[in-house]
Amino acid sequence: MTRPEWATHDDAWWGRVAASVASVVGLVGIVDAIGKSGAPVLLVVALSAFSVAGFLVASVRRPPTPLLFLWTALPAVALNLWGDTEALMFLVVVSVSYCTLTEPRPRVRHATAIAGVLSPLVIELVNPHDWGWPFWMLGIAFAYASSLPLRQFRLLVIAPDCGRYRARRTSPSWSRARRPREARSACT
Repeated sequence: MTRPEWATHDDAWWGRVAASVASVVGLVGIVDAIGKSGAPVLLVVALSAFSVAGFLVASVRRPPTPLLFLWTALPAVALNLWGDTEALMFLVVVSVSYCTLTEPRPRVRHATAIAGVLSPLVIELVNPHDWGWPFWMLGIAFAYASSLPLRQFRLLVIAPDCGRYRARRTSPSWSRARRPREARSACT
């Protein structure tokens, strides 16, 4: 059996994919804001760029997952607390998916998912307006639920490397800094 190429990519690659998806979401949010009279177009541009920057930073140097989640999801939540810019809510979906896919600690993954799933409810309680908040809650929950098997599959793909890793781990020349990040999280 050959490994699917997408499953062998590291967190940096997935960060660039998340940044690309977030860019498209930002463009849709900008078009949506232009179509609405009185919508804060410049604020949508700025907050979308801020969220995309979070994913780009994560592709180079991984910040702690709670910080990354706040960096990438909070702009959409904050904008919806202030007004009606539902198009950017997909940034929360992308953020929960990426954080679930790359975070090795289950408690942090669960906390990120809970915060993401509850964010539409908080928006509705603070700023009630006509939008599909229950469907966003379900969509974010689905993003989390579908990212978990993908994460497990990625770990299974690198699992054959774990045997080689364990054999080489006892070698004095094999230092922690030389091990790939996935090998450290999957095999230790």
